[in-house]
Amino acid sequence: MRKRILSVMIILALMISSLSGLAFADADYPSRDITVLVTFEAGGTTDVAVRTFVKYIQKYIPVNINVLNISGSGGNVGLAEAVQQAPDGYYFVIQSGPFPMNAALGNVVYTYEDFEAVSMMFQSYMALAVRADSDYQTFDDFKAAAQAADPGTFKYGVYAGSPMVSTRLTLEDALGVQFHIIDLDKAKSTELLAGRIEAYCDAYAQLKPYVESGDFRILGVFADERLEKDPEIPTMKEMGIDYIITEQCYGMWAPKGTPSDILDYMNNAIRQAYEDPELQAEMDSLGYAARCTTREEYSEWLENIYTSFAEFVENMGI
Repeated sequence: MRKRILSVMIILALMISSLSGLAFADADYPSRDITVLVTFEAGGTTDVAVRTFVKYIQKYIPVNINVLNISGSGGNVGLAEAVQQAPDGYYFVIQSGPFPMNAALGNVVYTYEDFEAVSMMFQSYMALAVRADSDYQTFDDFKAAAQAADPGTFKYGVYAGSPMVSTRLTLEDALGVQFHIIDLDKAKSTELLAGRIEAYCDAYAQLKPYVESGDFRILGVFADERLEKDPEIPTMKEMGIDYIITEQCYGMWAPKGTPSDILDYMNNAIRQAYEDPELQAEMDSLGYAARCTTREEYSEWLENIYTSFAEFVENMGI
């Protein structure tokens, strides 16, 4: 009887195993190099931040982590590559800050729903920048000039298909103005450096190098509280500007169907890296705040932020 019961138990275990497919990771995971895809150019601020974070994750993973760059079409080219990868835990892609707004504008093919959420990794906030030698010493100076200008004459830069669109619309609506929109290329800062526009918004981490070089001045940041490392910069909320969430958050996704224990393994490695004070200091120096969440928290955040931007675009009639 015992042998018969044991046989039945073994058969049931085998059936469950076959039905679960990749429900559990290989006991030897990871056994070969892991790829982390960045959907923007090598050497950019996003790429540098990812490579910095990955350097610390590497401490807790016994195989090499290779960062790969596949850029183009606002991240679409890279996402199209990532979504085709096997869900075996050896390929991950970085969710970039502009993705939710791009999705709301209908500019992306793939969203968070096509991947598995692993964890948030770091964030920045949108900020309003002018040239350091500009007459606009404060946001009130900028506001007065924009309101005094004839509609459509105050030159303001925007990179299409990004959160820069939402901050521009927010400012126009709040100030009761209509900017003369200048399309920015990927080098976004060029037009302001050359004095061909009066201002533009971008993630603070993207603007910080120009502030440190003495080229730009930040008039305000789209955050609920002042930045811990740069408390002299006022928030837009202080100045009476209502806005949707404009934090630029970056995190890690995996191909759909990646086993839960592999997702947990990588989430734990990210958490260990996040808890390293040296990582936090290095990310701060880049203008980003290191972050870490549970998989569930990250999934909930993604759903909320994608929904918020979609509602914003609908309400603005874009």
